[in-house]
Amino acid sequence: MRDILLKELMQGDDYISSIIVDDLNDIYDENIVSYCLDSLQNEYFFRRLVSAEYLGGHHKTEAIPTLKKLLSDSDDYVKVQAIEAMGRIGDIEVVPLLLDKLNHTEDDFLKSAYFAALYNLQRDFVWLAKLAEILTSQDTMAQSRAANRLVQLTEGSVYYSEILTALAKQIQVETNEIQKEELKQLYSELKAYGNAGTK
Repeated sequence: MRDILLKELMQGDDYISSIIVDDLNDIYDENIVSYCLDSLQNEYFFRRLVSAEYLGGHHKTEAIPTLKKLLSDSDDYVKVQAIEAMGRIGDIEVVPLLLDKLNHTEDDFLKSAYFAALYNLQRDFVWLAKLAEILTSQDTMAQSRAANRLVQLTEGSVYYSEILTALAKQIQVETNEIQKEELKQLYSELKAYGNAGTK
């Protein structure tokens, strides 16, 4: 099956290839690495996004020069994956660049990625505290990202009650019904995750 997917990866269209990389994210393969390195500069945003995620997950330092360029990408989701990929790769040489970019953004969605990446690179709990602050943002996408990253980075052991409390408060004041439902869904998922962890 893996060989079939790899063959399709090399021959498929952008969308199919991107889905394959996303599905094979946990599998290390030099062919996928090569494909992803080339795809970081592809015009199709999803291809750039999944490639950054794959390369970050497999700690490929050779991706850093192109990931740096993606910090100016036109798509915020691509930027977020590039930021977090640099954090996962673990090369502390990118810290000054990430701090500079962080200091020049007001976007809570992007800040959540910078905080997660900087925590991965420096293991300084101040970045987790800053992630927790994003839980009170007016941007529900930023809230969701921050909550997911806090749970992921701490394996659910730190800030769990703070995350649930902040989400509950935001649900009460949220006026957009679609965003309110998204927050309720996230709250339910995190609560179920916490309940499963205590059994």
